[in-house]
Amino acid sequence: MAVELVVGGWFASSIVSNLITSLISYVKEDQSKRQLGLKAELRRLEKALPKIQTVMNAVDSGHIKEENPELASWLWQFRDAVEEAEDFIDEMDYYQLEEEIKGKKSKVSHAASRLKTIFQRAVRKDTTLERLKNIIKGLYEVAADVGHFVHLVDKLNHKQPSNTSNRDTSSLLPVEHKVVGRDDEKNNIINKLLSFSSASVRRNFSILPIVGVGGIGKTTLAQFVYNDERIEKHFSKRIWVCVSNNFDVLSLTKKIYESLKLHQNHTIDNLDLLQREILESLKSKKVLLVLDDVWNDDDRESWGKLLAPFSSVEGGSMVLLTTRMEKITKMMTGTMEPIFLRGLSEENYWDFFKNCAFGDEDPKNYNKLQDIGKKIVKKLKGSPLAAKTVGGILRNNLDDEHWEDILNSEIWELEQSQNDIVPALRLSYQHLSSHLKPCFRFCSIFPQDYQFDKEKIIYMWMALGLVRKPTKGNRRPEDIGHEYFDDLVKKSFFDCKSAGECYVMHDLLHDLAGLVSQGECFRIDECSGPKSIPTSIRHLSICNYVALPIPEIIKLKNLRTLLINSDSSEDDILKVLKGLKSLCILVVRNFNIIDDCISSLIHLRYLANHDISHVPKSVNKLYHLQFLYYQESFYRHFSDLPVDSIENLINLRILSTPNTRCGKTSGIGRLTSLQILEKFIVAMNENNFLELKNLRELRELVIESLEKVSRVEDICEANLKEKEHIQELTLDWTEEYDECSRSPEVDEQVL
Repeated sequence: MAVELVVGGWFASSIVSNLITSLISYVKEDQSKRQLGLKAELRRLEKALPKIQTVMNAVDSGHIKEENPELASWLWQFRDAVEEAEDFIDEMDYYQLEEEIKGKKSKVSHAASRLKTIFQRAVRKDTTLERLKNIIKGLYEVAADVGHFVHLVDKLNHKQPSNTSNRDTSSLLPVEHKVVGRDDEKNNIINKLLSFSSASVRRNFSILPIVGVGGIGKTTLAQFVYNDERIEKHFSKRIWVCVSNNFDVLSLTKKIYESLKLHQNHTIDNLDLLQREILESLKSKKVLLVLDDVWNDDDRESWGKLLAPFSSVEGGSMVLLTTRMEKITKMMTGTMEPIFLRGLSEENYWDFFKNCAFGDEDPKNYNKLQDIGKKIVKKLKGSPLAAKTVGGILRNNLDDEHWEDILNSEIWELEQSQNDIVPALRLSYQHLSSHLKPCFRFCSIFPQDYQFDKEKIIYMWMALGLVRKPTKGNRRPEDIGHEYFDDLVKKSFFDCKSAGECYVMHDLLHDLAGLVSQGECFRIDECSGPKSIPTSIRHLSICNYVALPIPEIIKLKNLRTLLINSDSSEDDILKVLKGLKSLCILVVRNFNIIDDCISSLIHLRYLANHDISHVPKSVNKLYHLQFLYYQESFYRHFSDLPVDSIENLINLRILSTPNTRCGKTSGIGRLTSLQILEKFIVAMNENNFLELKNLRELRELVIESLEKVSRVEDICEANLKEKEHIQELTLDWTEEYDECSRSPEVDEQVL
């Protein structure tokens, strides 16, 4: 396994530093001499952090390209040790919440005394002190080995990072290269380039982006357009520059300078001199500038500098750029609506694949190979580069057995050059910011063509601690999670469907997520069948798979996510849950005996249980829980939400149940972190609006059965005017309610 797959944005020295600080605070509670050694180990661990960060940075950025089993093993050991320490701290936080909920917080006023009380209680409860000692020693022992790998990184410091592409492109189409199935897109782009009028913008040129995932054919389409006779006649100057992901204004300006053949002197490094000569050369000329393979989506100032010499061009000039990053389309004013490039149609793709796989041979002479080829094509998801990659491997051996071997292989397993499909897609991943990598990898546990609910996937990232905490202002973790998701959309990792409510991931990018999450994420479905589950797995989903591999699952001691969407028996699910203590996310269905084991899952942040009849009382002990989803069974009615099943969930942010019926003593008023309350039902003959009074963080609120309000003073108790964060408020009167009993005057005052 490539070592970058082990880390991939997981490590942050600040997190481990805070972890060490927390561990030190617990060690201080034991004043015996035996703890002096633990404190010393923690201090040495602090000193080793810079070296650990150096190794992690090198791995995460792709500096260490080749596989290194020894380093991969050490990375997993260190990750295991850190996560075990995180679980310990989280457990101590759980006990503190338990003390506060039980009202004991007021009895212990001093923070240190409270910490000591909680720690001592935990020690009495089980072997917590012994665990703490083992955790600290485990961390130190793993960290002590980092020096060996620092030397490995030092040797690579002089090398160029592997996520800087060496790819270069030309304006010329390769010899004998046939463009298939892009005539409509070509003509659309040419029409836009020829019909642009500078009168509609404040400058003489506009920018037309071609956006699409890696390997979809953006460069080929741009070459197709660039060499069209209509383009040659319309523009007096055409310039082609391959940008790649090294967006350096000086070097790109030099490429433009050289393309214009102004001088043969390659030693000019004065940006001002270069740009003034370019400006003079382009004055009053209609220019087409193609910027191919652009990655820079966050440096508006550099864009302005690069395009400065084009202020003198004739009106109607154009910049055509190709990119994977939709965000780039927002970087410069005057940018036209982008052309989003999709995969080839089924018919065109088959024609293109035959050209790649059979070359000069006539496919009609190979009927069986055509049958195999059509099956292979279905796996390539319409990507031209994937067809070229696999076709190039196939055409070397037009043998039935060879083609069958390729059919039964994953595209990621095939030997490929730097410009083939896997390196092209992996570059997209390597170019992601470190905080986005684990979010993208996590998505691999969902099946292909899965329709992602934006809000729920963000909530899952939050539950796993993948979303950083806000540092200032009124920003919430949800707001930061939205930024993460929107960045992935802008970088073409997700496609938006149905007006922003549903998103899908391109099939090849989903495959990429599976590749880069090996050892961390695992999915079992009806297509994959039984598989051996690596013990390093953190996130597991089981879809449409009847028999749970119980012995393998209960070995996953570091499992954080478990999604079970199958017809497994309640007894099997119970056996699995009893062996998993580190879960943060649990999604199950048709599981009504969850009472017996749920309270032991003290790290749980996200719980969804579908096709059930009630919320079990044991959920009330999940003090860390932030997101709770329950859905009633089609065959049975969901009972009312009882007070003793949610009132202690003081960290709950989302409550979604079929019947959130809240009476005077429902306890929902204690859930002061709630962001969304989907159904608050007004009670008859009792004022339950007091429950809403302290829910000041609400963003969405639905109040039903308002016809039951007899006094307008009652609804005033809800303090709706003080809920400054409310974005959606729904007030509902039930139509079936007896009209004779309604008071129009009260209804009007309520509004």
